[in-house]
Amino acid sequence: MSPDEHLAAIASQNHGVIPTNLARAIPLSRYQIDKRIERGTLVRVHEKALAVAGAPTTWSYRAAAALAALPNGSLGFNSAARLHSMDVPSKSTPITVTGPDSLHHELEGVVVRRSKRLRNEHTTVVQGLRVTSRTRTIVDLAADLSDGRIQRLIEDELSSGRSAWNEIERAFVTSAKRGRKGSARMRRVMGKLEGETPTESALERRFLDVLDAAGFPRPTVQGTAPWADDEPGRVDMLYAEERLVVELDGRRFHARFSAMEEDRRRDQLAVMNGHRTIRFGHRQVYRAPESVLAVLSATLGA
Repeated sequence: MSPDEHLAAIASQNHGVIPTNLARAIPLSRYQIDKRIERGTLVRVHEKALAVAGAPTTWSYRAAAALAALPNGSLGFNSAARLHSMDVPSKSTPITVTGPDSLHHELEGVVVRRSKRLRNEHTTVVQGLRVTSRTRTIVDLAADLSDGRIQRLIEDELSSGRSAWNEIERAFVTSAKRGRKGSARMRRVMGKLEGETPTESALERRFLDVLDAAGFPRPTVQGTAPWADDEPGRVDMLYAEERLVVELDGRRFHARFSAMEEDRRRDQLAVMNGHRTIRFGHRQVYRAPESVLAVLSATLGA
């Protein structure tokens, strides 16, 4: 295959766009690329992308060019919804790429939405373009859409069989966090659909199972503390009438010193607002549930 045939093959699979690094790998030198641009067989889209001359500048062409400029990113939010054929307005919106904090660009008509929790399982390929998965896209869109719109999206996914409930819940659990825009809306909508607010971790689910088995009353999951207007007020579990906060310290999520410092601050806020805080660790909840029940029984009965 000649270099030009190789270029044409890459372009045909990528909506007319040729990432510069792939052109150099053919291999073509910078001089050879520049000569083709001079002859008019190639055009330079930007520093990291070329295109076959005359390729139509479709939405997919512009999306492929954006991904070439941001190789660690994936099309997300409304752009992902468009590729997944979701019922979300997207034609007049800019191309959106989501990815790590290191993503930077100077491309007109492209918006970057940064995320520290974009895992490999949250991405897929649709029409040759790297994109967030259907379930991750729904979780992300909760930051921009109303409760009703998100609920309709979830119901459509479930009724069509394109996504399962456990897949949506996993996407939420592995990407949401306190304070992330849209997380509260997603919890609220999923709670309405399922009849119970989904918890953030398997540890929380195990804790609730322990309570249920012993006939203990359930607290509010991911409750809003009374001081939420002044300080971050999400807590793992809240017994409102008893003014008791229950926090669960999972090994994965509370291992770093910075997290422990934040936990202390949260406990102090609770005390300042007349609440007690009890913390249970992963080992205690899983291996000594009777001790968890004993502590709760003594505390709730006090």
